Amino acid sequence: MLNLVQLESEFTAEINPGNLKDAMKVLGATSGNVWKVPFNELLIIEGFNIRVHNDKYWAKVNEYAESMFNEGYFLHKPMTGLIQRDEAGESRVYIFDGHTRLLAIPIANERLAAVGRPLISDVSVIVPTRKDNKPMSVADLTFAMVNGNKGNTHSAYEYAVACQRLVREGESRTEIARRFGISGEWVNSLLLLMSAPKVLRERVANDALTVTLAVQLLKEHGADAVEMVEDAVTAKVPDGKPLRITKKNIQPASRFDKLVKRSAPKLYSALEDVKMDPAFDSLSVDTREKLLALMEEMQKAKADNSVDHSQQATIFDAKADGETKTAAA
Repeated sequence: MLNLVQLESEFTAEINPGNLKDAMKVLGATSGNVWKVPFNELLIIEGFNIRVHNDKYWAKVNEYAESMFNEGYFLHKPMTGLIQRDEAGESRVYIFDGHTRLLAIPIANERLAAVGRPLISDVSVIVPTRKDNKPMSVADLTFAMVNGNKGNTHSAYEYAVACQRLVREGESRTEIARRFGISGEWVNSLLLLMSAPKVLRERVANDALTVTLAVQLLKEHGADAVEMVEDAVTAKVPDGKPLRITKKNIQPASRFDKLVKRSAPKLYSALEDVKMDPAFDSLSVDTREKLLALMEEMQKAKADNSVDHSQQATIFDAKADGETKTAAA
């Protein structure tokens, strides 16, 4: 199950700076530019990570777990943390870059325990600071997280989530483009995606549709874009491979189809008038049955459309299995 509701909701965590030395003293961490910290004492900033919890993500978690099982934890590849005060007012280390590895450690440890080998206990953490010594902001952390993951690059959808968050934090589109090293046009496309219907966002998040194609369809076909994509999904023959919709799979709606769609309410009203007309019974049985069947089909569609689907549970409302909530352990 995807975690898109969490990713797309406004990130409002307050950064409450703590004391670095106090935090490390509480954890019993050894000092230096890189700190050696018990992994199960590390916390995460709830809702901060922008990774989509899809199959590719969990495959990466298991890939890291496999590496740790075989090679151990690479202390020369530190996680990145922020010192914050917890609810009790104590300075603690909150990871903002390294979530995937943090999830992989318990998996690796379970396998290590099964074969009687030593478990991973300590990990390396660095705690960056701003040059002006001001507290790190949500924007600072977001830029650092995305730019620090070039080895496991974020997807286009994840970049879109980051761009949306940064705009909410007051960053200009020009500054976002500059600091991410991408074009302003690409930033605009990513932000347009975040205003697109849920169906399109979900297809992009699942790598079934590219941002470029989604944005092109939105610009060229507006509200019809969703139907065109879903028609392509239905028509695509399953071949055992992950679903991938390309431009050649998209069939633009004809002018006739669009006209029928717009005229459906008038057509339904006209059918009702025909049914109530005294001359209706003089029509042939076959014609009456066809008209009644069409009316019944339209009535069902009308009734279904009256349901408030926004209140129904969707894949966007489900949290991913195994989603970390507090301490990573």
